[in-house]
Amino acid sequence: MSSPPRHCAGCPESLPDDADPRRKYCSASCRKRAEVRRRRARLRGSETTDLRAELVGAYQRLQHLETQLGQAHARVEDREATIRDLRTQLARQERMWVKSSRARARTVLEARDRVAAVTAELASATEGTVDRSHLTRAAERIVDLQHRMNELSGQYDRLVTEHRSLADRYEAMSTDYQALVDIARTLHGDRKRYQTVVEQWNVLAGRLAQQLTGQRGSKIDRTIVATWANWRKELTEAGARPDRSGDRTKGGAR
Repeated sequence: MSSPPRHCAGCPESLPDDADPRRKYCSASCRKRAEVRRRRARLRGSETTDLRAELVGAYQRLQHLETQLGQAHARVEDREATIRDLRTQLARQERMWVKSSRARARTVLEARDRVAAVTAELASATEGTVDRSHLTRAAERIVDLQHRMNELSGQYDRLVTEHRSLADRYEAMSTDYQALVDIARTLHGDRKRYQTVVEQWNVLAGRLAQQLTGQRGSKIDRTIVATWANWRKELTEAGARPDRSGDRTKGGAR
């Protein structure tokens, strides 16, 4: 009983009946073509692994940058709110300071007039017979005036100190705010630079999707392709225009 015919491992051709049992191909050219196919398969597997590593790295960098940018924006918003409150306090303190300064100026003018009146009374009292009641009243008025002047001076000094402290705080907050703005601006610039990474991710993920067409692929490959497909779908639904570089993958990887 004859054995069933053996077929070439690279094409539908049958092998000769007297072929060596270890022989797999019908010809040398068929064997070479099979070797080329195996080599290409290995290269595709290596390329897929490299693409997957690049995609994961790019996505992680982008996530890290988005987190930093969000934190910087939150700090800037908090500092802006604090500075607004501080500006309100400073404006209120300035109004109080102006009002107090005007009141103090009026008090100084009144005090000058009172001193002149007391001086006149003292001069009048010493011209003739000394009237101790006049001297007593003058002394009491002088003491009262001195107390009022000391009290007003203390209030004025406290107000000036508060105003300076508030102004120093405002200056420090403004400096910190500017530093945060600079950080946010730098991160915004970095985000623009990382937009290139997003575009590259779009291209690489598209190529990976093209390579997996008709194949099951690994779990991580399917996850990457699904994420990429959802991302492009969301862009389309939001009215955004995906980068055209990703569409080049429709023609296959070069």
